[in-house]
Amino acid sequence: MRSKIKAYLKEIIMFVAVMFLAANALSYYRSMSLNEVTLPQEEFKLIDGRSYRFSHAKPLMVHFWGTWCPVCRVEAPNIEFISKRFDVLSVAVNSSDDRSIIEYMQNNGLTFSVLNDKEGALAHRYGVGVFPTTLIYNARGELIFQDVGYTSIFMLYLKMVWASL
Repeated sequence: MRSKIKAYLKEIIMFVAVMFLAANALSYYRSMSLNEVTLPQEEFKLIDGRSYRFSHAKPLMVHFWGTWCPVCRVEAPNIEFISKRFDVLSVAVNSSDDRSIIEYMQNNGLTFSVLNDKEGALAHRYGVGVFPTTLIYNARGELIFQDVGYTSIFMLYLKMVWASL
């Protein structure tokens, strides 16, 4: 009986390791199509009415997502967790009007900052075509990480800590 449990456990660990590697390889492949755009200097209006301007004072996560995206829905608690500890600007792409996004955020218990990219212009500027996509900049405004698709809290946290060094 013990040998069967060990065999099953070994298979599960191997499966998880292979899936982890495959997911990261796919994310890397997809991220190659992104444009390495520097942080825009213009000021943006967030859905809550606040103004937002990209700063080079500390690391920043820019997270492209959509209310219509099922993977984004699953990843949203990860972004919420990170936003409580680091600067995060999320960009809701093709997600209707500000009121609809505010309602979505309230219904899902989300409080992170949101820029409404109604027509997808900012996403297009960055070459984002797959959602979610996460870009992480260090304090000098240099793009140091790009993730396309779901990313765990653990990986997002490690990348933001790395960006802080």
